Amino acid sequence: MRRLLYFLLTINSLLLYSQNDTIGSNERFYPLKKINIGINYDIKNTNYTFHISNGIEIQPLIHFEDFPDTFLYKLAATTNFDKDFGIQTLIGYTLNKKHIKQISLEVNYYNYPSTLKIKNISVSATKFIQAIQSELIIKPAYQEISNFKNIGLEFGLQKVLLYNRLFSEVRIGYYFNYFSYHINAQAFVYKQTLGLNIGFDKIENFNFIKTGINYILPN
Repeated sequence: MRRLLYFLLTINSLLLYSQNDTIGSNERFYPLKKINIGINYDIKNTNYTFHISNGIEIQPLIHFEDFPDTFLYKLAATTNFDKDFGIQTLIGYTLNKKHIKQISLEVNYYNYPSTLKIKNISVSATKFIQAIQSELIIKPAYQEISNFKNIGLEFGLQKVLLYNRLFSEVRIGYYFNYFSYHINAQAFVYKQTLGLNIGFDKIENFNFIKTGINYILPN
């Protein structure tokens, strides 16, 4: 486990070094980085997930001038300190165009020998809908779970409920043989430094109930 955490921190340091070389001088008036580390606990499956990112999970709660990064990433590892494990990676790019705000590629792999094995590759695109003050999420994906290998499509909404404090996300997907559901909420409980999150996922007959904390490292 120590090697895995060391690997995540090493990758994060390399990404930070690469980004620092490409930041323009006009962006240095604002906080340059929003490095987010955290841990989630899956109550249903008794697993822990350790993650590190440059703020993609809390981005909706950060004013755009305080979030200059256009390249986004997330690395995460799941374990029960026994046989269960998982790896999650995400890279994204902020476009802020009229029709597309952000695109991302996500690859997840979970191996819980006693219950399930999941492989998932997805591409997400978001668009801000002015009329409802929410972001529309479209997420085509390829997924392997149990004996199923399917291509599916997920739709969802992400909405800030309290400015700089709380946002939620809801998605529903169809994979021909089954549906998937995702509900998540993130909130800052201390300034813009310490956050809490809670979420529920359902894929076919498998449930995930997660809660956790996020900490934003100071610049």
